[in-house]
Order: sequence, then structure tokens, then C-alpha cells
Amino acid sequence: MNIPVLAWLLPLIASVLFALGSLMLKEGMAKGAGPIRVVFISNWVLVILWMGFFLMEPSFPQGELWWTPFVAGFARVCGGGCLLTALRIGDVSIQTPMGGLKVVFVAAFAALMGAEALTYAHWGAAVLTLLAIYLLGRSGGSGLHDKKRIARAMVLSAFAALFFALNDVLAARAATSVGVRTYMSYNFFASAAGTLAFIPFFHGRLRDLPKACWPWVLGGTTFLALDVMVLLYAIGEYREATTANILYSARGVWAILLIWGVGHWFHNEEGRKGGGVMGQRLLGAILLLSAIGLVLFI
Repeated sequence: MNIPVLAWLLPLIASVLFALGSLMLKEGMAKGAGPIRVVFISNWVLVILWMGFFLMEPSFPQGELWWTPFVAGFARVCGGGCLLTALRIGDVSIQTPMGGLKVVFVAAFAALMGAEALTYAHWGAAVLTLLAIYLLGRSGGSGLHDKKRIARAMVLSAFAALFFALNDVLAARAATSVGVRTYMSYNFFASAAGTLAFIPFFHGRLRDLPKACWPWVLGGTTFLALDVMVLLYAIGEYREATTANILYSARGVWAILLIWGVGHWFHNEEGRKGGGVMGQRLLGAILLLSAIGLVLFI
């Protein structure tokens, strides 16, 4: 397949940024930052970091697809809420591999639009995906409370993947015609504006957040903002949403390896669950990668 190098490289970079950001935000939420306020902060950090690019080209979206960055932006807000709630109640080594489901939803949206036909590789990938989810679910622990907690986190992660897939499909379809930089600007503005609706649900003011959580929250939201910019640019510029998401799913493996190797840097205790549990989660992440790799390479 003749795909530009950056169309492969940028999603891999984004996958590392996501894994690092997730670990930092997990610790920030453990220190008192709720997921709703973190979604709010992360989207406004994204706008602040992107503002320079917008000022270089401050045009409004034109054409019949002018509405797509706004719809995609609101979808990303919903996905972010599900994602961070899943991170708070679940484990990074569960949630991050589950994000690999996004590529399945991307392919499904493409099939519904008649842009992609389902093959035997797709069916094989579906079986591997179900097996991976089963392994991730079984690795939650032996107690009923642990199993329910992991199940809730997996459902929320699946919904996050669905919303993020919609965001990606719209970017692949419309960003080039709207203008990639313009598309990204109004996608980010729409998501930040959408978070204003979260303010009534804050448990206290932003400045009341514990001081101990701020370094983790600001660091994590910065990594996630860079992750969003890199991935959305790759999808909008090269229009390879499926390829990008297959490579981006490597974040599940990075997250588990980071937790296993340097999780103590982030005060993350998941690596202490034992080699059996973490090995099972790593196997589940690898199966997810294998499943989506089937869709691309076979």
C-alpha cells in the first residue's frame, strides 16, 4: 500500500502521547481532580496550544461540509467524558487497549457509507476483538466489586471509542475540503465550547482543586492535547482514518509496558497486580492489535 511515511509515523507518535497523558491524568484524578473538570481543562488547554495556528489562518469553514468540525467537536467532548470516567473507575491497562475498538467503529461507519466492504479478515478481526475484550474483562480481579468496576470501565471505553470514531470519520471525509487547519480550529473550538455545559456539574470551583493534582492534570492534558492535534492532522491531511487508527491502537501496548516498567514514576500501582494479570492484559492488547491489523494487511 502506497501510504506516506507521515501517515504511519504521526499516529504512532500520538499513541505514545496518549499513553503518557493517560497515566498522568489517572494520578491527577486519584489526587482529587474529577473527570468532568479534567475534560473541561483538557479541551481549553487544547485551544490555548492551538491558538497560534488559528491566528495564522482565521477563516470560517466554507462549503457544504462546513458543519462537520462542529459535530465532530461535540462528539469528541462526549468521548472525552466517557474516556476520563473510565480512567477514573478503571485501570489504564484496561481502558487504553479498549480504545482499540475505535478502529472497528471507523470501519463500521465506512461500511455503512458504502466505502468499505466486509471481508473474511473483518470477521476474523471481530472474533479476535471479542476474545481480547474477554481477556481484559477477566483480568479485573476475583472480587465481585472489581468485576463490576472493570465492566463499567469497559462499557464507557467502548462508548468513548464510538464517539472518537465519529470524530475521525468526519475529519477524513471533510477536513481536506474545508481546509485542514480551519477544520481543526473549529473542531477544537466546538469541543471547548461544549465543555461549558459541564460547569453546573462541577463539584466545586476549579481553583478549589487540590494543589497536588495540578502538575499531573496540566501535564496529562498537555500530552492529550498534543495527541489530539497530531492524530487529527494525520487523518485530515492524509485521509487514512483506518490506517491511522490501527497504528494508534499501539497505545494499549505502550500503556501496559509503561505501567510494568516505570509505573512507579506516575505512582501507578497496576503493575503490582502480578505477572499473571498484567500478562493477560498485555495478551488482550496484542490480540486487539492483531485484530485490527488483519483489517489493514490481509
